Amino acid sequence: MKNSQHLLRWVYPLLLGIVQFNTLRLVTDFSRNSMFWSGELQEHIIAQAVTVAFAYLFDYFCRKMLGREKSAVADSLLVACPAILFLNLLLFAGTGIGFLKLGNGWLDCLLINIVYIPLLMIYYAILRMTYMNRKYEEQQLMIEKIRGEQLQAELNSLKAQYHPHFLFNALNTIYFQINESNVEARKGVELLSKLLRFQVYNSDRKVKIEQEIAYMEAYIDFQKLRMPERLQIVSHFDRPLPGQTIYPLLFQPLLENAFKYVAGEYRITVDLSLSEEDIVLCIENTVLPEESRKREERGMGIRNLRRRLDLLYPQHYALFLGRCGNCYSAKLKIRLQ
Repeated sequence: MKNSQHLLRWVYPLLLGIVQFNTLRLVTDFSRNSMFWSGELQEHIIAQAVTVAFAYLFDYFCRKMLGREKSAVADSLLVACPAILFLNLLLFAGTGIGFLKLGNGWLDCLLINIVYIPLLMIYYAILRMTYMNRKYEEQQLMIEKIRGEQLQAELNSLKAQYHPHFLFNALNTIYFQINESNVEARKGVELLSKLLRFQVYNSDRKVKIEQEIAYMEAYIDFQKLRMPERLQIVSHFDRPLPGQTIYPLLFQPLLENAFKYVAGEYRITVDLSLSEEDIVLCIENTVLPEESRKREERGMGIRNLRRRLDLLYPQHYALFLGRCGNCYSAKLKIRLQ
């Protein structure tokens, strides 16, 4: 199928050139009561070859123009104007050097424009319509694929709903089995339950920014329980404005990496600033001086984060990752509006 389409791709301009020249001959010969293809055969063959070559150039130009987001009228003008200009320059240059011969001068030039340009534009209209139909079919296939993935995701979500209740009940049981004197253990189970509840029930819809901040604070408190006492954590969160929302868990991979890779002076700085339109999270963690400067940025967590940002905030976010001195920094800016 593809081979036949590729072959036709090169046959169509040839057919266009043949139709153009023979239509011109019909118009000129029969209007003068002459026999078809009357006159010098060599001149006609040269003119036919030039017409076919021009058709191939026009086909190449048209295919370069396809895909531009313009109206049909504007698109047609962008094709027609260069075609008219180049056609007449070709006629002028060809007659000037004696390569082409026009028996009636400007009148033949006018006839060539009258015959060739409409046929060229009909050819471009066919190309454009074929291109639009192909794009429409591709979009329909993509839509069907997305629908299938959504249905599968919904099914998986329904299956998963049975498991969180068991997990939370189990954590609740463990919490009450821990002796009340073991404050840290009870606090750890409580924070873990809070984190899991937020991840399970707020993973597919926007949440208030204060909920996201509360989750980050709980995550930091939970990490403090398992990290060395010498770990220094400095965090600052701006007060959210009323009604501000965000898709949840976008900051989780960056925060998790900070605790995963912190070393050296064991210091983590978290700063979240808010404005009416933007939210900016800056996280820094110290690393060992001898640690490689090329920290892994292509892990599953970062790849998934970039993919989610592309889907949820296309062209409305900026993510910067890098090392400066003995600190590794991550900065994520999201345009909320």
